[in-house]
Amino acid sequence: MKAKVYLAGATLMAVSLMSACSYKNGSIAVIDKDAVGTSYTISKVMVGDMTPSFKLRIEQDGLSVLTYGVTSNELQLDTVYVSRGDRVREGDILVTFVSEELSSRIESYESRIAENTMLIDHYNKLMQIDSELDYSDDIEMLNQDSFIANLYLEETQAKLEGYQIKATADGTITYVNESLANGFFVSGNNLIYEVSGSGKYMTTTLNDYEFKIGDVFTAYVDVVPFDLEICEVSSETLPNGQVEQTIIFNPLSDMSSLSDNDALMLTIVEDTIKDAVYVDKDAVVKGDDGYYVYIVNNGVFSARSVQIGDTIDDYMIILDGLDGSEEVAIR
Repeated sequence: MKAKVYLAGATLMAVSLMSACSYKNGSIAVIDKDAVGTSYTISKVMVGDMTPSFKLRIEQDGLSVLTYGVTSNELQLDTVYVSRGDRVREGDILVTFVSEELSSRIESYESRIAENTMLIDHYNKLMQIDSELDYSDDIEMLNQDSFIANLYLEETQAKLEGYQIKATADGTITYVNESLANGFFVSGNNLIYEVSGSGKYMTTTLNDYEFKIGDVFTAYVDVVPFDLEICEVSSETLPNGQVEQTIIFNPLSDMSSLSDNDALMLTIVEDTIKDAVYVDKDAVVKGDDGYYVYIVNNGVFSARSVQIGDTIDDYMIILDGLDGSEEVAIR
């Protein structure tokens, strides 16, 4: 039960006097006269079962950004096949270009080969009609010329093919240069960005929850569920002494509807704490020597040192310092 109280002059005087108290044996802490203020809420210390939980943000593991562009000035834009947010597979064509010069060369080589083929066919028919005719040398020269023309043709086609932008890995398109939408491009500029990942998902946490390889969890993007299985767990001690866990997941669900930028949210529910002592989290104050709460007894404040545990929603578990019979002030 909470009650709103406005301090009268006598109570304010009591708070001011107590601001001079010293902190000894963990029972009375130094109270600043402005620490509580002229308005506070009284709340009873509560006792009951509490179920801690915490949330994890899970993202694609090993994300990398791929950039695509062209450097040739002899190309003209042909077709843009992707837009921002599209999922692509390795080898998918993203943008095609044309080159009047290269296309002209290709047409010339193809025409030359076709003409040689027709002439060879004509010589062969003539030799069939008249066995005394011999065009073998001519046919040999034409075959050699076609062979050389085909080499040039393949080289030119490969050059033009090399100017087409293809995805080099599976991923998601995150940027398409606006110039492409307007039918042109600037050589040398980055035209398309793609975000690509390993296909696995990862998260980190400072919570000491025991994650085990093989455990399966259901995470969500909005309200859509996705099942993930833990495949790797590691830990690292940070410079401040805290231990950070890194958890890697293999997806068990079809993740094709997600982009590489989408994050999944996972709620971990821990074991219920029986008969926990807890208070409104705003009742707990951090001081130089730890944490304390303001005990209210007949309008008089005393600051009591407490040992805190988990924060669950709007409440903080008190491991030591309170027994549930007290009332505390909430600023």
